[in-house]
Amino acid sequence: MTILILIIGVVSYFRLPMEFLPSADNPQVTIIAMGQGADSKTMESEVTIPVERAVTGVNGKTSVYSTTGDGFSKIDLFFEAGSDMKQAKQEVQDALNNVILPPYISKPIVSQLNTSMIPIANIAVTFKDGMTAENMALVREKLQPLYQDIKGVSSVDVYGITDSVISVKIDNEKLAEKQVSLQAVMGVLQGQNTALAIGEKIIDGKTSNIKVFGDVTSLDKLEGFIVSPDVTLGDIATIDETKNSNFISRFNGRDSLDISITKDSQSNAVAISKEVERVTKEINKLYDQQESVVYIASADMVQTSVQTMIKEVLLGALFATIVIMIFLRNIRSTFITIVSIPLSLCFTLFLLSWSGITLNILTLGGVAVAVGRLVDDSIVVIENIFRKMQTEKFSVQMIIDATKQVGVAITSSTLTTVAVFLPMSLLNGGLQEFLLPFALTVTYSLLASLIVALTVVPLMSAGLLKNTKSPEHKPAVRFPKMVTWSLNHKWIVFSIALLLFAGSIGTYFVIPKGAVDNSSADYVVATLSYPNDTPIEDVKKKTIELETSIREIADVKYVISQVGSPTEAARFGYVGSPTEATFSILLKDKANPDKIIEEVEKKKDQYHDAQLEVSAASFMMGGARTNITIDVTGENILDLEKTANNIKEKVEKIDGVEEVTTNQDEKKTVYSFTVDPKKGNAEQIAGQLGVMINQTPIGTVSLDDKQTTVVLEPVFDIKTYEDLDKIPVMTDAGLVPVSSIASLHAYRNCSDKCHCSFRSR
Repeated sequence: MTILILIIGVVSYFRLPMEFLPSADNPQVTIIAMGQGADSKTMESEVTIPVERAVTGVNGKTSVYSTTGDGFSKIDLFFEAGSDMKQAKQEVQDALNNVILPPYISKPIVSQLNTSMIPIANIAVTFKDGMTAENMALVREKLQPLYQDIKGVSSVDVYGITDSVISVKIDNEKLAEKQVSLQAVMGVLQGQNTALAIGEKIIDGKTSNIKVFGDVTSLDKLEGFIVSPDVTLGDIATIDETKNSNFISRFNGRDSLDISITKDSQSNAVAISKEVERVTKEINKLYDQQESVVYIASADMVQTSVQTMIKEVLLGALFATIVIMIFLRNIRSTFITIVSIPLSLCFTLFLLSWSGITLNILTLGGVAVAVGRLVDDSIVVIENIFRKMQTEKFSVQMIIDATKQVGVAITSSTLTTVAVFLPMSLLNGGLQEFLLPFALTVTYSLLASLIVALTVVPLMSAGLLKNTKSPEHKPAVRFPKMVTWSLNHKWIVFSIALLLFAGSIGTYFVIPKGAVDNSSADYVVATLSYPNDTPIEDVKKKTIELETSIREIADVKYVISQVGSPTEAARFGYVGSPTEATFSILLKDKANPDKIIEEVEKKKDQYHDAQLEVSAASFMMGGARTNITIDVTGENILDLEKTANNIKEKVEKIDGVEEVTTNQDEKKTVYSFTVDPKKGNAEQIAGQLGVMINQTPIGTVSLDDKQTTVVLEPVFDIKTYEDLDKIPVMTDAGLVPVSSIASLHAYRNCSDKCHCSFRSR
């Protein structure tokens, strides 16, 4: 039976799926909508408020929080514990189908996160000749399918791919010289690549369909468009194929794409991770124009935890051996006790497999907690058997009596410990899904050790100790004296106990508390945040500059730099500021993150107009910074701002507080045109101004059998207040400066607006 348990345990270990965390739903649904060029006030009124109203009737939600900024709106819906999150997500999606948003707003993305969405591997792909359309197609058409074919892989996502656009840049001087109007240019470009069915007619005695197709398949054809007599588009404009994105992603100094791999719920993360590494090596051999690097693998953390568990087991066995040898001085008794550790573990692994629990960070943590208790019951039983052997004749009945004598005691002790951990599995909602594996692992381990102590230990004792000569039992001398002294000096003992108890409580409040200790950090994260009115190109330039200096620091292995967030990140409920750069710094020596933090912090003086923050982080807990959020809710924005500033002033005086910010700190200048209704139409003027100062999509063309958007670049490069005032617009009276029909006002507006349960925050 003992051998059978060992075999079953080993088989269960190899059959158990390994993953980073157990599957658990986050009781939250996030809605993200993007609107390039829209200010926060417009996004609030046109997107956030209509969406909040639409989701009012969603069942099970407890609160709604929304954040609105320039170009984005993010609405978080929080639900009751235990809610069916798939159903909740579907209800939110159905509610959004009834919301009509402006045409410049992208389709809202609804996301609901689950721990199974955590990638098991992240791969950075860089190219020798940069981020070309051919290289991005290589990743999408060749590399992505290779990873998708790995058995057990659920999804392979590629981040950072930006579709090409055809950029048409009008030369204003040539436009005036050729006497061509901007409307004529736009009219020529719009609808050129349309495919339309225009009807059905009987031709040659047969019913036939009639269609009209555009035939724009190259930049040369686009340049040849006739915009007026003897004038082509190429005569007045520069036409190029470019990328259209404010997001940049870099890996070790090169533009990069990121491949994220997630596994299904039944597969082994460690096995898949090894297969990902094998496929990555093959890809690097097949396609020498690129380099793929697996820079993060959660399987490494699982393997580390398994190694830690094995280390704990071995140390437990070693110290148990030493202690038993010291007190019993008998090799056979020691061997019997040590056997209980692998037996209990194998029994535990079998029960975990039978219960459908995976081997993850929490179950391994449960084993680490319980491993010190695995030999306790066996030691008590073997010690009592050994003691009775010194005073009685060896027999099977003597072993049974010795086991019965301590059986009730060790059973009650073990069940008491089980009663501490098992209630964790009774928690509600996602917390139960998270803690159930830990509670069951500890419970299974303790119960397995109890069963082994009451069955296997007596059985092995009957066989191995049968002909053992036991030394004569000598009563203890020092211990009875110590107990007698304690009983005679009760108040001294009680006073010391109370002093230690009070001291432990005081120590709890003195010990610094945080999410991650630097000694356990996996990497260092740095953020370079600029005011939201900083030009994007300036942010990109400074990002590359800081990235270069970080890479020069010794012990830095990889540097992953990002500005903004890719559109794909919205699926995970994340939207980043386009004026904030994030650096993930992976180290050669994880034991020394403080040195890297110190080196990066020295560079703060080089970025006076930005805020540089550096901290240690772990893949499980994120950054080590501790943030506290205070929500101030009300209806009047002026009262809210006054109250928030008063709270800010008081909190700043608290010791240990590094920085206090409010969402009212970030403000941006807004220029507002008020059109005189007697002189012009506000909607028509807004449309003309939009074309003059913004990038404007005007159609599509077919390039390389792919539909590519054509955008008209801003006609005027606006840099000053006067430039805005002088923009020409077409009216009934002809082409006039916008200042002649509209007044221009400038004011500062908060660029980060928050709602809490539909009230301004």
